[in-house]
Amino acid sequence: MSNWPDSLRGERKRLGLTQRQADVALGLGQGTVASWETARNTPHPLTQKGALDTLRSMMPPPKQRASNDKISHPERTPKL
Repeated sequence: MSNWPDSLRGERKRLGLTQRQADVALGLGQGTVASWETARNTPHPLTQKGALDTLRSMMPPPKQRASNDKISHPERTPKL
């Protein structure tokens, strides 16, 4: 996996998790995510994929606005 530590760190931060919270969410021992992010240890590529997939599944992608959705502009909305 290319640039594994940065990919892991990016997904963790996107979720707003600390390294310890990511350890718990992934079912890992304390300090594992920190050791992966600093490249002290590098897990097997399948473990890397599984960890990233798990983190990515924890938060749905941002909702896409449908083309027919109306956008409200408070400054343009007439007052009743």
